[in-house]
Amino acid sequence: MNQKLMNLSEYAKHRNVALNAVQTAILSGRISIVIDENGKKRIDPDQADKDWIKNTDPSKQNNMKKSNEFDMSKIPPLHESRAVRAFFESKLTQLEYGERSKELLNADEVRTECFSLARRVRDSILQIPDRISSQLAAEVDSFRIFNLLTAELTTALRGLADLEKI
Repeated sequence: MNQKLMNLSEYAKHRNVALNAVQTAILSGRISIVIDENGKKRIDPDQADKDWIKNTDPSKQNNMKKSNEFDMSKIPPLHESRAVRAFFESKLTQLEYGERSKELLNADEVRTECFSLARRVRDSILQIPDRISSQLAAEVDSFRIFNLLTAELTTALRGLADLEKI
């Protein structure tokens, strides 16, 4: 039995918890300790594991790893990391080239320009009644009314031709 006894630090590593969690479990009576022949505190891991599970409230357990702990198994080898980095640097270089060669446009600039153009066209169309309402009221010839409306709408919608400038 003496061979499988652990000190508090060893048991903390065995449980994958912090040392103070083991100390708290001992103080609260959730697990028990054994004093060896040298007067040192030891833990029987088999019994302590059973007691830990039986006496610990799962809602009060903190299973989160500390933020400064790394899972070394999730870190890729250096050559893979360099390859991934080179791949993304290549993609960024392609994007920069496309933008500088005017093959790609900045999405925010395009949105802003399209919004501005749409606003100008809308305002121009909404001004038609103010400009020609008195002329239309005086007209009785439907062909003449049609021509007036068509001319004003054409003038207002010429703003859409500005799309080629974007």
